[in-house]
Amino acid sequence: MTVILTGFCALALLTAQEDPKTAPKGDETKIAPPTAAKKDDKATLPDAGKASWENVAECQEAQKKFRAGDVTEAKRLLELAAAKYSELPPAPVMLAVLFITSNQVPIGRQLLERAAVERSEHPEVHTHFGEIALAENRLCDAEVQFDRAALLAGNDRWALKPRQTFLSHAYAGLAAVAERRSDWETAYAKLYLLTQLDPQNPRIAWRLGRALFFKNKPEDAMAKFQQAYAADKSLEPPELTMGGLWSQKKDYTKAEKWLSDAVKNYGSDVRTYTSLTTFYVDQARINDARASVKAGLKVDVNNAPLRLLDALVARAAGELDYAEKALQELVAKFPSDFSATNQLALVLAEQEDARKKAQALDIANNNQKLNQNNVEALTTLGWALLRNGLPERAEQVLQTVVRSGQGSSDAAYYLGLIWSEKRKDDAKKLFEAALSAPGTFVHRKDCEEALKKLGELKTNETKKEEKKQ
Repeated sequence: MTVILTGFCALALLTAQEDPKTAPKGDETKIAPPTAAKKDDKATLPDAGKASWENVAECQEAQKKFRAGDVTEAKRLLELAAAKYSELPPAPVMLAVLFITSNQVPIGRQLLERAAVERSEHPEVHTHFGEIALAENRLCDAEVQFDRAALLAGNDRWALKPRQTFLSHAYAGLAAVAERRSDWETAYAKLYLLTQLDPQNPRIAWRLGRALFFKNKPEDAMAKFQQAYAADKSLEPPELTMGGLWSQKKDYTKAEKWLSDAVKNYGSDVRTYTSLTTFYVDQARINDARASVKAGLKVDVNNAPLRLLDALVARAAGELDYAEKALQELVAKFPSDFSATNQLALVLAEQEDARKKAQALDIANNNQKLNQNNVEALTTLGWALLRNGLPERAEQVLQTVVRSGQGSSDAAYYLGLIWSEKRKDDAKKLFEAALSAPGTFVHRKDCEEALKKLGELKTNETKKEEKKQ
């Protein structure tokens, strides 16, 4: 998922992309400019050094004008706000972010480039370039930009409060780069600096906990998770986080214990059932997964992630009629939800009804057009093409996914099926890669059978060659 981070509020970068299984739940990863503050006199009269999008009236009004299509007036209001409050980014930067967060990235980039010429000494210019690079996974570029932002933020030309805000954004960005690289020593060091600037922020404490965990200090990590959760209940329960992290380390015994404890201790929190069910699906323990998801649905029958998991479990069990019905209901309620429509396409493609396979291809084509850089959408399109008797086109699509280095076990398995008759050695490697990769893999048993069959075919071919000789 691509994210663009605004960085306007102190520590907004704390919501940089995370692993979905271990990110603090409730953290929004796609950040638009903050919503308007409550309507009271104090909301539009910020104290000196504390101005931000939430409490500057001109910024709030600029957002409204921008959404209404009046860019000229939005620009004027942002210039007025920037002139009044030095801790706000330059007006071109704020306008650039309005464009970027409305999916008009090229215009936003142009404005940032102009700001880099006019105000190259301002830390937030480089912070935003760093955020874009981070969102595009260009970690070296992001690091350079955040380093530059940190250097400029430390200049005593800035008053204390703005300097702290600018440094917070820069350190948060550098920590995010280190986290992406699994450089936990550096991540911890940058996050520690953040705690000096914002000691009460629970999300920093959560990230510190994760860094400690990967520094092989699980007890200290747990203490940080408990501290963070006590301060912000929108975060994951501590046991849930620990379960996800142990799963990442492939210690599945400890992972299951922590996840089960999370369900016991926080039975009213459906996130615990979602994580435990996902764990069971990843382990191909379908009966356990079914029991877990059904227990979760008793807590909240309308929870969309759980209903999606319910359908996924049914699909993994081969109960395609049930999965299709559940997904049709979910898509009717959330027609633009990618995960639901993508799973529906897969379930339809895996049935033998020609009409349903054609419908699967229609959905997959539409999803791919709407999500052109999404490898999951491409993978489903490849499978739908294959199931509709179009192996050449399927091969082309799936090769693109696998070559990207971002392909899932599903993509490797689907391409392996195509190659199993003409490129047996490559197909074997793909099947083996699909089975060894972590995460959810609905076709695990089918892949095991395909690998076994491929081995038998190769053995028979070898015997035939020996007889000829």
